[in-house]
Amino acid sequence: MSLDSDDIKVSIQEPEAVAVAVASPPTVGVNVAASNLVEVEVATPTPEGIEVAVAEPQVIATAVGIPPVIGISAEPPEVMVISAANVGQRGAEGPEGPPGVVGPFREGHTFAVLGVLQGVTALPSFFVPKHANQTVRLHGLHSKLVSGNIKIQIIRNGGNVAAPVAITSAKTFTSLGGIALADGDEISAVLLDPVGSPETLSATVVLEWSVP
Repeated sequence: MSLDSDDIKVSIQEPEAVAVAVASPPTVGVNVAASNLVEVEVATPTPEGIEVAVAEPQVIATAVGIPPVIGISAEPPEVMVISAANVGQRGAEGPEGPPGVVGPFREGHTFAVLGVLQGVTALPSFFVPKHANQTVRLHGLHSKLVSGNIKIQIIRNGGNVAAPVAITSAKTFTSLGGIALADGDEISAVLLDPVGSPETLSATVVLEWSVP
């Protein structure tokens, strides 16, 4: 700085640079180039006879960060294009699997009596729960005693099914002829002709089911 008595002048040779950072929130659909520069002119009122000169205008650089957004390009300095349309076409469906098992299948209903069977004759009934589109048949009888001998007669709706079956201490299976049953049929049994002191009976009536 120099002062002359005849003409007073103030000269600033190299002013300090001012850097201003502007933080902007991410905005979808806005591209801000890094080259956008803003020139700022400074006008300062001065007393008469004093001159203030700024050698170079100040430059403000504004940077706005844009995160990657589907379908939006951000440039410069980076270009990122992500589109949901890049998903490939749906592939062909595989063949249909095999059908589930609908029959035939079997289930058992057991008449069980513990202890000595002397004086025991009638066994409680069970009822057939058949649906309209099902087929059920009286398949057979598995039976066994702990000891002794006795006979069992299977009864359907009050009528005998086949002949009485002899039961011993050996496990046996006897066919009941595959008689077709209806919904609500009553199946029961009676014990006949005990020999000695037959003890502890297990007799399982086997039903065979199928669904067309």
